[in-house]
Amino acid sequence: MRILKFLVVFMGLLIIIGTLFLIYLIIFKSKDDKTVENYYPIESKLDIPHGAKILDMSSSNKYITLKIIDKTSKKIIVIDIFSGKIIKKININELERNN
Repeated sequence: MRILKFLVVFMGLLIIIGTLFLIYLIIFKSKDDKTVENYYPIESKLDIPHGAKILDMSSSNKYITLKIIDKTSKKIIVIDIFSGKIIKKININELERNN
């Protein structure tokens, strides 16, 4: 009977200590948590030719992809979200159709 009381008290203390530890970790993590604004550039500039239109824009965890068309060309531009730098420009050339 004495061992049973000891086990009940010991397990109760483990539950209390574990709960307090979890609360401490949650508070510590929330104070140290960096928001998304700290990772993404606040403003980025992308120059496109006059009259060009953005047909499509898609994003993933790391990149933004823009599909741009103007009077003379079509392009796909890949931009790094974190730095705002252009990773790649892909010019799309239409081939003439042979009959």
